[in-house]
Amino acid sequence: MRPARWTVGVGLILLGGWFLLYNSGKTAVSPWNWWPLLLLALGVGLHLFAWSSRDAEGALVPAGVLAILGLLFLACETYGWAILDRLWPIFPLAPGIGLLEAYVYVITRERRFSGVLETGSGELAARARPVPKKAESYLIAAIVPTAVGVMGLGFTLAGTVARWLAPLVLVIIGLLLVAPGRRTREA
Repeated sequence: MRPARWTVGVGLILLGGWFLLYNSGKTAVSPWNWWPLLLLALGVGLHLFAWSSRDAEGALVPAGVLAILGLLFLACETYGWAILDRLWPIFPLAPGIGLLEAYVYVITRERRFSGVLETGSGELAARARPVPKKAESYLIAAIVPTAVGVMGLGFTLAGTVARWLAPLVLVIIGLLLVAPGRRTREA
């Protein structure tokens, strides 16, 4: 029996047993709150598949989406779903990151298989190759969702930070103004 098949089989037996124990009241630890780990595991599995294959950059987009949303949903299950009022920009950011991963994959694959060439003076130099059209298309497609996600996170998190940072700065400036210390002579 292959090790991967055995590992998946044992994992499914343990997972099913955990659900049965919870449903029968034998354990208080609910497996229902850990469902995002399935998304995360699928995303990591697709990443491993894509990076170990030669032409599998298309798998990186769903891999990135599944892994990032798995982490987001795990945070929501842990800290409460109300955190989505600040973390909603991760939804457009997830496919943007997957597309950027595909872009990096194509670029690194080209560099990995392009090799080196010898120049006229006997030195080795890297081959100058243009960016492949396939990589450009991934990069262009990644711009909008990544920009929307980053700007959205910036605005929502900046609002949270500014809400606490601005009053703290005012208090510190006020303390500096009233604190005894070096004073300049008034003329």
